Amino acid sequence: MKISFYINYFNSAYMVKSRIMKPIQTGCALSKHDLPMLKDNTGDNISVKNASYCELTGQYWVWKNEKDSDYVGFAHYRRLFDFFPERTDRVVDSSGLVIEDRISPDALARYGLTDLAIEQCVAGFDIIVPEPWNVTAFGAKSIHDQYKGAAHHHIKDLDLAGEIIYEKCPEYYPHFQKVMKSEAGFFTNMFIFRREIFEEYSAWLFPLLGELESRIDVSSYGAAERRVIGYIAERMVGVFVSKKLADASDLKVRYLRRLFFRDTSVSASCPPLPVTDLKPVSVVAATDSHYVAHMAALVASVFSNADRNRFIDFMILDGGMTELDRRGLRILESLHPHAKISFIDMSMHFLDIDPHMYFTRATFYRLALPEILYNRDKVLFLDTDAVVLKDVSTVFDTEITDKAAAAVKDVIMASFVTMGVRSMAETGGHPTAKYLADVVGMKSRYDEYFQAGLILFNLARLRDNKLCDKMIADLRRNRYWFLDQDILNKYLVGEVTFLDPIWNSVSLPPGHATTLPADVYDAYLESRKDPAMLHYAGAIKPWNDPQSEFAQYYWFYLRMTLWYEQRLLKLNPSAPSVLRGVTLKHSVASAVWRRLPKFVKRAVFPLATRLDRRL
Repeated sequence: MKISFYINYFNSAYMVKSRIMKPIQTGCALSKHDLPMLKDNTGDNISVKNASYCELTGQYWVWKNEKDSDYVGFAHYRRLFDFFPERTDRVVDSSGLVIEDRISPDALARYGLTDLAIEQCVAGFDIIVPEPWNVTAFGAKSIHDQYKGAAHHHIKDLDLAGEIIYEKCPEYYPHFQKVMKSEAGFFTNMFIFRREIFEEYSAWLFPLLGELESRIDVSSYGAAERRVIGYIAERMVGVFVSKKLADASDLKVRYLRRLFFRDTSVSASCPPLPVTDLKPVSVVAATDSHYVAHMAALVASVFSNADRNRFIDFMILDGGMTELDRRGLRILESLHPHAKISFIDMSMHFLDIDPHMYFTRATFYRLALPEILYNRDKVLFLDTDAVVLKDVSTVFDTEITDKAAAAVKDVIMASFVTMGVRSMAETGGHPTAKYLADVVGMKSRYDEYFQAGLILFNLARLRDNKLCDKMIADLRRNRYWFLDQDILNKYLVGEVTFLDPIWNSVSLPPGHATTLPADVYDAYLESRKDPAMLHYAGAIKPWNDPQSEFAQYYWFYLRMTLWYEQRLLKLNPSAPSVLRGVTLKHSVASAVWRRLPKFVKRAVFPLATRLDRRL
């Protein structure tokens, strides 16, 4: 028995998702948001009609494009079913709803919004609909009367629907009359139907709504009034079910309470603290499905070089990876005797902020860390386009009690200052020094601008200063050249302990290094001799150009992961036969390397990197 219970979304909200519960974004053709879920604007669709059809554009898409499920149902991200009908302790308000303050995993479980509970509740029934809501609670005499008095509704439109039913499918008209005269009915376009019943309902409903749409004059309607097709469709569920039960009285029907969540805002679950006698090192990085291979290389590098007597508490801010991706990353825990990877779902966060250049939305996630990681006082953030060559516990143990963060000064920005590079046009096109001083707001301290590829955050101090919400609100309101890196510099000026440049060693573009002040230039050259973290900042990445500076380190650690062959094929998709020979050599080399003692690895590391280039 395959059940597909679709949850309609149109903007960012807490995502209810499981094998059975399937989020679908409705009105995609009209939306500025790109939600990480099914879309209603692919295949045969009416997504552009969402302004009047509301969530029905999602139902239409499922009807036309999904044919595999035995049961098909619909609800709304805020309005869901209570799948524990046997419970007698629920309180239903005058609107026929059970009210919950906030949606959460615990709240969902309390109301049976789990695959097992849904399957047990649906099994053996043909039709699942809401408990009928009695409109007399709001002073109406009937469903027809309730529509007549409802805000943004026009009774002539409902009456026109009745006329069309009488013309096009007169066998339904007595049931339309019956429902309109009733005191109670089904609302909010919620149901679960056996497949053949869903097909029959949709085949009846959408031609009816199409005819209704063609006859209603909405030229003088406001936005809420234009939702007329969705309003009327709510009443059509009752008309259809009335006719179906009259024709087949042996159908089994179950009535479920409707559940309403007041607060459906996105929240990220904080991983529990590790249970260990060892001193933990909390590390966090962010990625989405496009950067998962590079995340794997970063994780492999951290675990390979971290102190074996510390517990590595590695957290990944997950912007939309697959379960297969997460499973592949968890395999890397074997590279360290005391390590655990936790995933924090960020897929519905920051959807209203657009990145630019080569940035992805995952870069914004770190701004929320003080609130997400409420049970940790310190965390080391690492950019995903980096590999670590030394023990992260060394930098994690940096004392920053009286500061909000520790980071490395940004030599790239320093070179922009000396070269007079102008910021992007949308930020005023100012010379870098003026941009940092006036737009970012660092004033005379712009030479303290730090690079955000590695930041040791004092989460406790950030929470005390309530900076998280301020930074996010600023990023939503204003345009910045380097996005959240600029925001962090704006709000943390004077609050940063500066680390040795080896902990964020970047490659400057040709001609930039020599423009730096002598002391900065010397520190830059020194950081390249024995880097602790290589940060592949900028547009040139080692996975696109294996000949770029220090690219071999990325490939060395990527070879320890499941994504190595995939990235090789992306570089040379026409040569799988060559790849087979290369990957066999690499697989053997990787297996040998993982079994070597750490002191041996350190001794032969230069040889290993030369071998890497030859392979």
